[in-house]
Amino acid sequence: METNQSIMKHLFMLLFLCAPLLQAQVKNTIKSQNLSLISLEKGNIVYRGINNPLKIAVPGAKSFTATAAGLTKIDDKGNYNFTVTAIPGDSVTIKLDIIMAHKKVIHEQKVFEIRDIPNLHATIGNRHCSCYGHYQDGIKQFRNSN
Repeated sequence: METNQSIMKHLFMLLFLCAPLLQAQVKNTIKSQNLSLISLEKGNIVYRGINNPLKIAVPGAKSFTATAAGLTKIDDKGNYNFTVTAIPGDSVTIKLDIIMAHKKVIHEQKVFEIRDIPNLHATIGNRHCSCYGHYQDGIKQFRNSN
């Protein structure tokens, strides 16, 4: 009959030899959650008429490609400009093709709301003004309206 110490040695050796197999199974499992991180300074809203800076990162990925109308890559650090001026509708989708370290390809998408920047209106003394002409004419017109 084996002693407890001998049994413990055999169990330890068995666990030591099986650990790489268990670890290999865990590495090949990919969660169904999104892997990519797309960060906008203004939440999930992009505005027409301006460059919308954003950063895209995919932790654990070997490489990725982000595509969308109006999306321009700035550098290899994940910085992009997103210009949606010519895109019709009220939403736009960024599609990501991600290649993981173990060669598995994952496809993801992120939808952003498109908003128009409202026209600017100047007010002086709680009155809307619009100056079509010279500055002095506008001042005279404003003074005469009081």
